[in-house]
Amino acid sequence: MLQGSLILTASWVQSDALQLWDYRKGGELLKNLSFAVKDRGHLADGSGDVMTQGAYLYCCQFCSNSVAIAGGAGTNSAQAVCLDSDEVRLMYYTFAMSV
Repeated sequence: MLQGSLILTASWVQSDALQLWDYRKGGELLKNLSFAVKDRGHLADGSGDVMTQGAYLYCCQFCSNSVAIAGGAGTNSAQAVCLDSDEVRLMYYTFAMSV
């Protein structure tokens, strides 16, 4: 996804799956964005802790100048990430299948 000179990418990899790039700087990687891969809560059916093997993202999208959303199969979740602070602001993980 493009926003100005920024490129947001989501990759089917275990870690560093959500990345922010700047094509004005020759495609320089600006940062690896957070995507929570272990949650301290419980599964939606109450059967135990959420444990995953990695992010394994399918998609990403800029929501505003400071927030992006991404989702995938590793966590079966969609997460909103603040681009400035690199904090996960919202996580929705009640999906039984991949996002």
